[in-house]
Amino acid sequence: MSCISSLVKNFVFVVNSVFAVAGLALLILGCVLKFAYVNKLSTDTIPSALNVASILVIIVGGFVFITSFLGCCGAIKSSAWMLRAYAAILLTLFIIQLAIGVYALVKIKDTDFKNDLEEVLDESFQKYGKESKYKEAIDILQENLLGAIFGCYLSRNIDN
Repeated sequence: MSCISSLVKNFVFVVNSVFAVAGLALLILGCVLKFAYVNKLSTDTIPSALNVASILVIIVGGFVFITSFLGCCGAIKSSAWMLRAYAAILLTLFIIQLAIGVYALVKIKDTDFKNDLEEVLDESFQKYGKESKYKEAIDILQENLLGAIFGCYLSRNIDN
C-alpha cells in the first residue's frame, strides 16, 4: 500500500469517525427532545412541528451514524461492498439535497408554518401566568430548546 493511499484511508476514517460521533449526538439529542420534553408537555401547548422535529432529528442522527459507520469500516477494512454502499448513500444524499433545495426555493414564501407557530406562541405567552401547563411549556422551551429563537421572536414583537 502506498503512502498516499494509506493517508487517504486514514483521512476517510477520521472524517467519518467525527461524523459518526455527530450522528450519535443527534440521535441522543432527538431522543432527549422526544422523550424528556415533547412527551411531557400536552399537545395543545407545543406546536406539532416540535414533535415532528424531534422525530426527524432521531432519524437523521441514526442515518448519519450508520452512513459514517459504513465509511469508517469500509476504509479501515478496505471492504469494497461497504465503500460502494457508502458511495451510493452519499450520491443519494446529494440528489436529495438538491431536490430539497429546489423545493425550499419554491416554498420560501409559504408562511403557514410561521403563522401557526406564532399563534401557538402568542396564546402560550398570554396564558403564561394563568395556567401552569403553559408556564411549564414555555419554561422548558426557553431554558433548554429554543432560547435563541424566543429571544428573536420577543425582540421582534417588542420592536413592533
